[in-house]
Amino acid sequence: MSPRFLEFKLHATLSLLPVLFTSLLVGCGGETDLLAEAKEKAAAAVTDIADAAKEVAHQTATDITGAKPTATVTIGQVYEELECRVLFHPLSDGRGGILQVMNYQDEEGAEGKVAYLIHAPVSETSFDELAGRQISGRFFFQSGDQVWYSPDDHPVQLTVQKGVLQQTISLEGTLTLANENTTLAASGTFTGPLE
Repeated sequence: MSPRFLEFKLHATLSLLPVLFTSLLVGCGGETDLLAEAKEKAAAAVTDIADAAKEVAHQTATDITGAKPTATVTIGQVYEELECRVLFHPLSDGRGGILQVMNYQDEEGAEGKVAYLIHAPVSETSFDELAGRQISGRFFFQSGDQVWYSPDDHPVQLTVQKGVLQQTISLEGTLTLANENTTLAASGTFTGPLE
């Protein structure tokens, strides 16, 4: 073989290296995309499992106790047989948690129906620590075009009773009607499994 042929072959090989590396990088990117897709599918599966576990907890509590999660609220009139979800969200670094009680899954689920939310930040890091305690929180209640709420400086008082399957939260306080100077006494009982 002539030296010119070898030089040409070497030059051709060297000029193909960038194309080869580019192909490899694109291939690696494809693997990254596949890995990202696998992570998304795994996260979705975990969410589906968590949702199924919550549903089983609700159904088990209903089957064993014979009572479905329910709430009764009195604000001028009695609102009975409302749905009830009891949630406790621990904050990171042992900074306490947030107790929430509501009758909807998301904001869209609250539209057009009687909806309520209890929001109570606490120093406790687990729901069990709240048992038998009285805590303060905010209460929001909507019925039709009326929205009642407890002002920041006048929170409602909540008493937490921990059960084996069903938790009960009692509420006492005064609510203000939004956009008006009207206040009314409010009370309520909220019973359901901890999600």
